[in-house]
Amino acid sequence: MLPAENSADSLHCVSSSLIELQLQQEYTSHMFIDIQEQFLKKADCIVKVISKEGEMYSLLVDQQKLISDKHVVDTYRVSFDSVVREYHCECNLFQSKAILCCYMFSTFAYFEVNEVPSCYISSRWSKNVR
Repeated sequence: MLPAENSADSLHCVSSSLIELQLQQEYTSHMFIDIQEQFLKKADCIVKVISKEGEMYSLLVDQQKLISDKHVVDTYRVSFDSVVREYHCECNLFQSKAILCCYMFSTFAYFEVNEVPSCYISSRWSKNVR
């Protein structure tokens, strides 16, 4: 699938990801820029499952950064319930700004999730709200 653009005011997707396409179609251009920045940062992340109880996973997501020519790793804990598709990241970006973080995007990729659950699509930033 090629990156898509649906209207003149939409921004291009930079990948072939169905998630990125979903968010590009859902969000205003201004918000999509912020979300796309987090989406792209998932390339710097490594996901490690640290425990599993039933269908609840606890993960550590390491994000590699280069700050002033120094390699730094930020680590955040993400929990994921594979039955109800609920996620929580300790960075709390979604809770504070309604933006999915790179750690959650990394978790989606790890578990081969191709669509953001509707509970993580904020109607506040949607261009499809009527």
